[in-house]
Amino acid sequence: MAQLPHGVRILTDYLDAAGNTTAAIGKGFAIGSACLVSLALFGAFVTRTHV
Repeated sequence: MAQLPHGVRILTDYLDAAGNTTAAIGKGFAIGSACLVSLALFGAFVTRTHV
């Protein structure tokens, strides 16, 4: 749409793919840390309530 050369589109596609990969890896770390926090909170609850 910006009337740029074809090579620009190829480079931006590579950058877009790298950004998508980075986002996917970041989501994996976020989910993993959320699981660890939930286990820690549950462990603290069990310890505190003597269940």
